[in-house]
Amino acid sequence: MLPAMRKSMNDEENGAEAKPSVDDEVKVDGIPRPLKALHHHCLDCCNGSTSEVRHCPATSCPFWPYRFGHKPTAEMLAEQC
Repeated sequence: MLPAMRKSMNDEENGAEAKPSVDDEVKVDGIPRPLKALHHHCLDCCNGSTSEVRHCPATSCPFWPYRFGHKPTAEMLAEQC
């Protein structure tokens, strides 16, 4: 078991609420973060292949610059035009 998991389990046993990490994909209320949700949409569109997401030819898709689940760089936005 990972140390972070062990710590959170101990906190829960002691009555302390588990605090989500900033890097978690899911917010506290269970709603996916918007950029991660777009990335998951792209994975779904590409049959779960991260390689296909990386090489996606659908530059006219409004989600294309967000396909990696991060804020797009200026170069990525310029590529889309």
